[in-house]
Amino acid sequence: MKARHHILRLTIRFMLLILGVTYSGALSAQEIDTAWWDMDYIRNSDARLSSRNASGLKYLSVSKVSTAKVFLNKSDGSFKNYHQSDDSYDFGATTESLYRLNQKVVLSGGISYHNFSGKNMAGSAFIDPYKNPFDLVEMNDNNKGTKNLERYQLFGEVSSSLTKKLTIGGKIDYQTANFAKTKDLRHINKLLDMHVSPGLSYTIGSKVEIGANYEYHRRIESVRFRVYGNKGEQFFTLISYGGFYGRSELFDMYGYTSENANRPIVNITQGGALQLAIALNKGLKLFNEFTYGKLEGYAGERGTSSVVYTEHGATQYGYKGVLSFNTTSAGHHLTLRADYETLANNENIYRTETSPGGGSTTVYYGQAEVFNKDILQANVQYIGYLNVKNNQPEWTIKAGANYFNREQTTTIYPFYRDQSISSYTINLSANKNTIRGKNRYGLSLGTLYGAGDGTAKEDGLYIPPSSSQIAPKSMDLYLNQEYEYFTKPRVRAEAGFQYSRIVDKRIAPYVRLDYTLTKAFDVSYVGNNHQTIMISVGCNF
Repeated sequence: MKARHHILRLTIRFMLLILGVTYSGALSAQEIDTAWWDMDYIRNSDARLSSRNASGLKYLSVSKVSTAKVFLNKSDGSFKNYHQSDDSYDFGATTESLYRLNQKVVLSGGISYHNFSGKNMAGSAFIDPYKNPFDLVEMNDNNKGTKNLERYQLFGEVSSSLTKKLTIGGKIDYQTANFAKTKDLRHINKLLDMHVSPGLSYTIGSKVEIGANYEYHRRIESVRFRVYGNKGEQFFTLISYGGFYGRSELFDMYGYTSENANRPIVNITQGGALQLAIALNKGLKLFNEFTYGKLEGYAGERGTSSVVYTEHGATQYGYKGVLSFNTTSAGHHLTLRADYETLANNENIYRTETSPGGGSTTVYYGQAEVFNKDILQANVQYIGYLNVKNNQPEWTIKAGANYFNREQTTTIYPFYRDQSISSYTINLSANKNTIRGKNRYGLSLGTLYGAGDGTAKEDGLYIPPSSSQIAPKSMDLYLNQEYEYFTKPRVRAEAGFQYSRIVDKRIAPYVRLDYTLTKAFDVSYVGNNHQTIMISVGCNF
């Protein structure tokens, strides 16, 4: 705990130093009226600024832009997924800066802190169950309790132009988190999530640029279970290999839910991306990015006396295309994105043997595939910036559509469960900024519609089971909650208001209030509404 707080203090001091250098650099440059600059507009003005390749930072069109805020979210409502809360709050602080050090070097970085507390939470023992190849699900839904999550993030990028044609860059994103349930069966989670990516780009002629970057992503989430106040009660956990289908395990000294040790789930992804940017015409640009990743991971601890319970692997493909048209007073950006992943998880067949000297050794006899899934996600989005003056749009229009499809099979031979889920959303929003002297007023409105279909479960047999084979356990309550959350029709309305005031040509504090209301229809296992209110206080500088 002390080490974590020490690291956090050092991180905050480092970022304050960077922001101080950034601010002093801006003062020396004598920028005029930069307080109204919109960071999102500046970042979206060129798709390479948001590329996976950090060398694209060289296209930053301003000397610097920074923002910082503190926020508080309050959420209520029973239209939620099986692992989420119907009564929660989230507060924290973030800061981010884009800064051109000189003609050749551009920097970007920031820090963030989030503190989440949710009541009436059960379901998964993981921070995000969709990040892991299986789930640990508490089988008694009456054991709901409060869960607390603290998350810290430090991220940074740099690009350096070595020549007029060749640019190199690199980025790092480092996150840690602590997650805990405060009611038996308790779990204590620790997360380390690190993403490192060096890259380069090369300009060919005046209209074409190519780029490439390598990516290394390491994510480790460890879980430890505890019982404090109910020593005589038995607690069962479903080892859900997929579709809330698997084996039940009694909390004791051994297994996935052992109180003896932390049980880590390790995910290591290596891959890369290729970029192709083409200037089609004056103001018209096309940016393409193709990504590939190979994930390998395991659950448990490697070693002669410890156990690796499962081993998994996945292959990931992605494409992002951005067609942009910019003028001096407007920007139009059309983005198409598609990501596909195929994953398989294998359970190890093992036995722990005790040697004559008293030590224990794990002996593995093979593997059995217990789960495989294919996920396709696609998104198309339009962003329009209208009546742009001094890097600030008067109007921001957004319209988009998202599609998600998941096909998966869980196998505990000779039993199996198939599941198919498809869902989509369509969204539209608008934001209007009005300046009156030193004051700026922003009003935003938005709406979303979503629905889906599929098959929650289709159970079957490969061959008739023997009399000694026990049918897998199923948690149908959570199965149906998840299915309805993804597929039932819902509408969402959003509204926001922001007030800003310039106190200096480079500093504009603001206060913002946002409200979101979701209404679902034809639900049986989840509620039909959810609302979130957020207040944030920040400063652009």
